Amino acid sequence: MQAFRQQLLLTLLPLLVIGGIVLVLYADNVEALYSTYRAQSWEKCPCELTRVALKEHKTKRRRSNRTRSSYSLVVRFNYEHQGRNYVSQRHDFWETQHTRESANDIMNKLERHPAPTCYVNPANPSEAVIDRSLDSAKALTLAIGTGIFLFACGISIYQQIKPKNAKRPTPKSKNTPRARRTRISTRPHSGA
Repeated sequence: MQAFRQQLLLTLLPLLVIGGIVLVLYADNVEALYSTYRAQSWEKCPCELTRVALKEHKTKRRRSNRTRSSYSLVVRFNYEHQGRNYVSQRHDFWETQHTRESANDIMNKLERHPAPTCYVNPANPSEAVIDRSLDSAKALTLAIGTGIFLFACGISIYQQIKPKNAKRPTPKSKNTPRARRTRISTRPHSGA
C-alpha cells in the first residue's frame, strides 16, 4: 500500500506542478475572465473613438540575439452615460499582445466604425469597454490548467483522508476448504 501511495505521488506531482505553473502564468486572466462575465450585463452605449494606435513591444531572444515584436492596441474613446461625459482607454479585458497582422485587422475594423458601441458598467459608469468578448484560447488554457491542478489536488486529498485500515473483501482461494454438503435423503431408513 505504501508503494502505491509513493507511485501515486510521483504521478501526481508533475500534474500539480504543471497545473500550478499554468495558474500562476495565467492568474491575471482569471480577473479578465471574471470581468468579461460581469460585462455581459453592462449597458450598451454609443462612443466616439479619439485615438486608435498600435504599440510595439520588442523582446530579444537569448540564443539567436534576434528581436521579436508583438503589438498591443492603444484605444481612447469618449462616451456619455446618464448625462455625464466619460473617457476610457480599455479595448478589452485581456490585454492581449498580437502579431502585427492581427493588430492591424482590429485597428482597421475600429477605424472603419469611428462610433462603435461600448459597454458601460451601470454601477461604475467610469468603467467601459469596447470589446467584451471572451478570449477563447486564454480561457481554454486557464480551464485546462485549473482542471489538471484540481484533479491532482483531489486525488491527493482523497488518498490522505481515505481510511488506511479499511477491510477489503478477501477473495475465495482454491485451497480454502468448503463446507461439506450433506444430502438429505427422502428414502425411508431401514435397518433399525
